[in-house]
Amino acid sequence: WWVLVLCIAYSGTLAVALGTNPSGAALGGPPSAAVSNGTVTFSGLTVSKAGKGFTLVVSGGELAAGVSGAFDIAGPTATKLTFTGLPPTRGKAGTVFGVAVTAQDETGAPVTDFTDAISLRLSGGTGTLRGTSSRAAAAGVATFDDLTIDRPGTYTLTATAGTLTSATAALTIDVGDPSQFRGISGLNQVAPAGATLAPVVVRLLDAGGNGVS
Repeated sequence: WWVLVLCIAYSGTLAVALGTNPSGAALGGPPSAAVSNGTVTFSGLTVSKAGKGFTLVVSGGELAAGVSGAFDIAGPTATKLTFTGLPPTRGKAGTVFGVAVTAQDETGAPVTDFTDAISLRLSGGTGTLRGTSSRAAAAGVATFDDLTIDRPGTYTLTATAGTLTSATAALTIDVGDPSQFRGISGLNQVAPAGATLAPVVVRLLDAGGNGVS
């Protein structure tokens, strides 16, 4: 609420509006109020967007407009993280995947002025999370687009940022597609020309060095 004191003899109705409006917000609440004993009280006013340096302007009748002191409106506070771009529930070792993590307030609304770093960690299985595992949020969202896991297994991916409640996602990683091979036996033979060589055995591997069946 806001109280404006006028000459006690004045009566009438005054209107209130936003003056300086740094974020293009809307003023909610009753747009006018009646003067009573030289005082007008505007109750239930709201400002729809966060910002710094707002002012209110009151006008009415032949009175010169009155301008309030500057004030700030704080945005929502981030309390938790959530995966808004989920990792695949099933993928292959060495295959690139991406996720997006959003900072939210206690109601689940995105907090667009959150710009802190959000980090990822992997648990379960024997693999390693590779790629960029920490990124600064932009407009409340951190996007990770170069992630891989090098070993098959069942994992939990966890997103953290300071004291915010973390977010988790489960994923299963299978052996990747064959992309290389490794000799197992028969590669260093010495035999006369024309002689039959012993069997040569090689093992197909995926990009992470995992055996492919």
